[in-house]
Amino acid sequence: MSIVFSLFLMASEPVAAVPVQPGKQSDPNEIVCEKLPAPTGSRLGERKVCKSRAQWEQERFDAKQALELNQTRRSTKG
Repeated sequence: MSIVFSLFLMASEPVAAVPVQPGKQSDPNEIVCEKLPAPTGSRLGERKVCKSRAQWEQERFDAKQALELNQTRRSTKG
């Protein structure tokens, strides 16, 4: 996954996510749909993306790791 795409995913907040009630276990295989905003400069509207909870969590984890790695590399270069 490219760093630019990862950063985009981290910056985009889900517009409509299924709330998890406290005390309840969420099923990692449950399909959750989120509306992602249109990319900057695009004339196309937002788009709906559906994935399992586990896939959304893995994507957010990967994006966070990529961001941290990029920040670490940038701070050690100078």
